[in-house]
Amino acid sequence: MKQLRVDLAFLGTESFSVSTGLEVPDEGDASFKEVVIRSSRKRVLMATSNKLDQTRLYKFADWESIDHLITDGTLPNDVDEELSRCGVTICRTT
Repeated sequence: MKQLRVDLAFLGTESFSVSTGLEVPDEGDASFKEVVIRSSRKRVLMATSNKLDQTRLYKFADWESIDHLITDGTLPNDVDEELSRCGVTICRTT
């Protein structure tokens, strides 16, 4: 796994927060996603806004390691602004 090289990674998450980052309930899933993030040149997170501020057991990334977020149109503006400050480009679906 540590030899994995990825140009563009699309990742999902079960929870995200501006303050805590990205989380999942499974340790194996978190470990895999950490490797993918470290091995990727570009990282795209896909998550609906209903996953905002949920809590899961295992953190796998901070926002600084994510390049783009694809989400629905109901993400609060203050979250949008904070993620932009972290360098995340946000794409809203309709």
